[in-house]
Amino acid sequence: MLMAEKANRRVRIADEKKDEYIGMGYIVKNMDGSLVKAPEDPKKRVKELEEELKKITDYADSADKKIAELYAEMKKTADKAESTSGAGMDLLESTRAENEFLKAENADLKGKLEEAHAYAENADKRITELEAELKKATASETIKKEPKVKQTDK
Repeated sequence: MLMAEKANRRVRIADEKKDEYIGMGYIVKNMDGSLVKAPEDPKKRVKELEEELKKITDYADSADKKIAELYAEMKKTADKAESTSGAGMDLLESTRAENEFLKAENADLKGKLEEAHAYAENADKRITELEAELKKATASETIKKEPKVKQTDK
């Protein structure tokens, strides 16, 4: 059994109702008066979510830049590999080794590009989740306050 407090109101509640009362803004305590959990300040949570969203957005932007750089590097390497492979017969042996090196480097860059692309997709998903959580936190901030009931002495 727990005790829920809000303003002048104290209510005895079952343990399983704890989260429900915390969501309504009550401070939940044990029967001996020790604090179990207080409601979270929605403004603070919104601020934290906005900061995290900014960090992830910045990281996603940097990931997009890195992807563009890797694409450019991959194209440059591919162009260099094509021009090198078209060398004359007298350069054939030296060109083969360089061509194999460039192909390996190109494959490595493709792997890095796929990794960066997957990370950017995960960042986009996380941004969407954070935006939804931010909307939810903002919506909980605007919940109507309960009217105060004036008690009269009898």
